[in-house]
Amino acid sequence: MISRRMFLRGAGGAALAIPFLPSLLEGGTAHAQDRGRTSFVAFLSQHGGVSAANMYPADATLTDVAMAAEGHHEVRRGALSLSTSGGIASLSPVLSASSSVLTPAIASKMNVLRGLDITYDIAHHYCGASLGNLAINSSSDDPYDRGPRRSIDQVMAWSSAVYPDPRAVQLRSFTVAQNQAVSWGYQNPAAGSGPIQAVGDSWTSATLFDRLFPTPTTPPSSPRRRLVDLVYERYRRLRDGHRRLSSADRERLEAHMARIAELERRLGAAPISCTSSPERPEDNGPLLRGAYDGRPDQHVRYFQLYNEVLAAALACGATRIAVLCGDAYVNTFSSHPSASWHDEIAHRVVAMQDVMVGAQRRFFADVVLDLASRLESVVEDDGATALDRSLIVWMQEHSNVTHDNFSIPAVTLGSADGFFSTGNYCDYRNRARLFSPWEDTTERSAPGLTYQQFWANCLQAMGVPHDEWAEPDHPGYSARFTHVINADFPVRPASDWSDAVWRTAGDVLPFLAR
Repeated sequence: MISRRMFLRGAGGAALAIPFLPSLLEGGTAHAQDRGRTSFVAFLSQHGGVSAANMYPADATLTDVAMAAEGHHEVRRGALSLSTSGGIASLSPVLSASSSVLTPAIASKMNVLRGLDITYDIAHHYCGASLGNLAINSSSDDPYDRGPRRSIDQVMAWSSAVYPDPRAVQLRSFTVAQNQAVSWGYQNPAAGSGPIQAVGDSWTSATLFDRLFPTPTTPPSSPRRRLVDLVYERYRRLRDGHRRLSSADRERLEAHMARIAELERRLGAAPISCTSSPERPEDNGPLLRGAYDGRPDQHVRYFQLYNEVLAAALACGATRIAVLCGDAYVNTFSSHPSASWHDEIAHRVVAMQDVMVGAQRRFFADVVLDLASRLESVVEDDGATALDRSLIVWMQEHSNVTHDNFSIPAVTLGSADGFFSTGNYCDYRNRARLFSPWEDTTERSAPGLTYQQFWANCLQAMGVPHDEWAEPDHPGYSARFTHVINADFPVRPASDWSDAVWRTAGDVLPFLAR
């Protein structure tokens, strides 16, 4: 084993400055100013609109039947089984890849989940709601506006159950998103206080590597002063001595001191063990500045370079949580230009189904499976692989019909260190409630179980205690909503997602418990 001492570079004085506090300006006027070892990775795809026949395995595979939610409705399950032709292994037209990549071993570690709903006509959220912050599209007159939630990656990142010794990591989590915020956390995440706000930095593969694997430096001969000590006196004077300091600015001040404490933690990070010394990858930043639009080979390369860093970081323990969004307004994973993707492909998805299927297949095969294969190749002392220790989830913005919030697909890889049963295709829809959502498609929708239950399962798989994310009216994660969805849909929220559905939202989803 090669031991690496991790030091944070670039801890300049700018990081220590007391933040801008509007309430202290003259006259009070504010002015604008420039469980142990399990890992979690979320891949997010915008739009969706892949037909059920193209997204899911065949219905004939669903041979097992059980009752869900205290007998509310029947659900079905079948074993995932690959078919192979011409060197391509397939579970469905989208879930297809080279047979050297999508192997029986990998398929046995997957789950394909159908029938998980966002219980609200959320429309476009560009994956901003995919990890639990369902208030992303709320407005002042919207009954859905009951306050935002942290995305589940941030609940994990700041849990002591996930990081019992945070000195041993360089980044609690990182997010790759180009236009739309997809990760959300408290302004002061260490204290769990302040408003919910977007989380993320502008990483390239090279800058991310430098942050996760800093160049070792020679320790100073004499003890350095703690960063917090350098600004504490001024912080104390501001906190205790200014009567004009507003409650909002007090929260900003506390959050800033928490960020400095987090910087202090990284400077004192403990040695991280690695089976091999990672090499700095090619920087993917220049790809975006070159011939990128309409170049699916470049889109794939861009994300694979992140995967190269991420696989090493997860194997070495430099981080355990990551979110990567395939922004369709930058990366179409097809030769179609990004500027017209929304209008010409996503909103004409019935006529342009082949283009959408090809794009989603490429993202699955060349990005999601690429990381899974890298982790599967890392074998630990007990014979388990890094993929076995992980939970990779791939979610799309919408269901098999663009804008539809019923049956938004979820594909998982890895068992989260044995938390989940794998190798399953599960259909959680209530087939007694099938209906056709739109006139221009033959697709059928039906209410099923909730994404609140899936998000709760992800948190449980990472060992996050329930009291760190508990809701007041159900045991799942994120708010419960019962107002009418689309008036044209024959959906009755109070009965289709009944009290029994919500009471069992903290249970492991049917067929997935070990």
